[in-house]
Amino acid sequence: MQEILKIKSIKAEEILASNGKPTLKVEVFLENGISQKFKVPIGTSKGKKEAKEIRDNNPNYFLGLGVKKAIKNIKEVIEPKLVGENVFLQDKIDQILIELDGTKDKSKLGANALIGVSAASLKAASKAKKMPLWKYVSQIYNFSPKIPGFLMNFVNGGKHSFSPLKFQEYLFVIEGKIKVLERLNLAYFVFEKLKEKVKMLGVKGIGVGDEGGIVFPFKDEKLPLKILNEIISSLPPLTSHYSLPLLGLDFAASSFYKNGFYETSSKNLTSQEMLKYILEITKKFNLFYLEDPFCEDDFESFKKLNLETKNFNFPSFVVGDDLTVTNETLIEKAGKMKAISGVIIKPNQIGTISETIKAIKMAQKLNLKIIVSHRSGETEDNFLADFAVGVGSDFSKMGGICRGERIVKYNRIIEIENEIQSI
Repeated sequence: MQEILKIKSIKAEEILASNGKPTLKVEVFLENGISQKFKVPIGTSKGKKEAKEIRDNNPNYFLGLGVKKAIKNIKEVIEPKLVGENVFLQDKIDQILIELDGTKDKSKLGANALIGVSAASLKAASKAKKMPLWKYVSQIYNFSPKIPGFLMNFVNGGKHSFSPLKFQEYLFVIEGKIKVLERLNLAYFVFEKLKEKVKMLGVKGIGVGDEGGIVFPFKDEKLPLKILNEIISSLPPLTSHYSLPLLGLDFAASSFYKNGFYETSSKNLTSQEMLKYILEITKKFNLFYLEDPFCEDDFESFKKLNLETKNFNFPSFVVGDDLTVTNETLIEKAGKMKAISGVIIKPNQIGTISETIKAIKMAQKLNLKIIVSHRSGETEDNFLADFAVGVGSDFSKMGGICRGERIVKYNRIIEIENEIQSI
């Protein structure tokens, strides 16, 4: 028989994300006195097909980015319908949220309002069951939990910084069964060597970007890859199960696609020329990971690149983010076309936990690698770490080894690793 524990009330407040923009903190209270909060992340580089946030559009209040309307929607529309619902019925809670909104893109009540309530409900249910969130997620959705590999941001460009670099993220990839603290030791070593290397070159850094990567005044997209490759190639064996780290890129190509051309540092490229350029740098630097290498509507170019990577003498896979926006239908399309080998998962891109789970299940059915990802505007909530482990993701993107809103997630992964080992 299904255990019953009813939702008593829901509270929403306005807080700030790591980039200083307003976001939501949603707290779900249960009849037995338990409550849990979820702090909603926000994206800067957004796919045009992802679910829509609700913002206030008051230019005199955070330049129009306030979320008081979303709070009002939770208080006046969502809470009255969810009070009395069983918190253990996540799919039913999410279906009520979806029906209350009634739009395909969550534009009536706001994806920020919906994911806030949905995720806070999930956290409250796991607390009521006296289970770590990762374990609760794995049990109710029948996943095999595991510690994912890391995709760590070391250089920020694109919309995540003031750098002239067009490519958005230069990623340090650690896969395999290396212990978490040993992975972080590797990452810290490379991060420090990166700073030293740049000083030697006489290039002055200009701080860190939204996701914890160093921001440099580079224009040449290949230069950070050259520097990182040199550092990685000279690494000492820092772990007991040494596995050479790899490099990857999140191009976020939609952000520099204008009037039919990709505006790179050397010249404007057609889609075919961009394909050749990506293949050139992928082969030169043995890039393991290629995220959003083309604009978000260009499934065919994704497919061409994905097919080309199969001919490399090293592992490399193509990943959709803006292309697929955690949407089950778009993931199915991209997967069946062989346009991608992996997919980014961001719960706030789609609006509810249940829809996120459906997207993951579809990706698994199509044998795509699962990458659970943060957003550029993060919070100190460590939900993402538990969720990535709970759904058995292949990789997680949680940022650089820098900035508190990123480090809190790595610290939670350390705890989870200990929890799993103690079972």
